[in-house]
Amino acid sequence: MSARLNINISGVRRWLRVEEDYWKASRRKILATIAEQGLVILKNEVPKRTGALADSCFSEVRKNTVYLGASAPHAAVVDGEGKTASSPGRYVPAINKRLVKPSVKNPNIGIHPGSRRTPYSKRAADKIRSLAAELLQDSTRGAP
Repeated sequence: MSARLNINISGVRRWLRVEEDYWKASRRKILATIAEQGLVILKNEVPKRTGALADSCFSEVRKNTVYLGASAPHAAVVDGEGKTASSPGRYVPAINKRLVKPSVKNPNIGIHPGSRRTPYSKRAADKIRSLAAELLQDSTRGAP
């Protein structure tokens, strides 16, 4: 006696297409959420002295990657560890300026101590990674 097994392959193919469509839509949704919420996180992490750095923040989704950054020229200087180098000229709050040229009245212009760098991108990346992990975990829980 032989047993015969019939498999409806069209049903399997349909099910695989539904699965594939679900995961593609889920991936697009996760990437868009990371881009949107990641930009908010990045803007909250940048120093807000003038607001120019926060205004230059951007997010972009290309294929399976989310790109976040700041396009301001001073973004690289502000980010990182340590501080900027000392330079001639001290800040005078009374005139709201920094002395850069010696004068007859003020031959000693002093030294600007340098600015402390703020590693905003590292802090933002840590928060965005945890957000991405949560989103991935939630998407796998709701899988069909």
